[in-house]
Amino acid sequence: MKEFFEKVKNRLRDGETICFFPEGAISGSGNLMRFRSGVQSLLPPEIQVTVMPMRLGMVHGRLTGIYNKKLRFRKLTRWPVDYSVAIGRPIDPNLTAFQLRQKISELGAISET
Repeated sequence: MKEFFEKVKNRLRDGETICFFPEGAISGSGNLMRFRSGVQSLLPPEIQVTVMPMRLGMVHGRLTGIYNKKLRFRKLTRWPVDYSVAIGRPIDPNLTAFQLRQKISELGAISET
């Protein structure tokens, strides 16, 4: 994990965009799982990084699924595929895991209406 965190920090230093899933795993049901703390440890302290919450909705079971404990992509049987993407306003990178999960949940409530 230490090596992974250093790679993420170096990419952010190079100006790249990183998408991070704070759950630490893929849910078998598509529901939000418990968030892990430590988003701050991915951010290089010497530069300002903008953290934006983002939620992907209605993807589980349509494009992906868990089979034999592995993520598998499904063959599309219908086009277009319904899904939602909600991007929130920038947030404080020092939010707790609980607060971050709340922000993501709020985006889900907005995008599914």
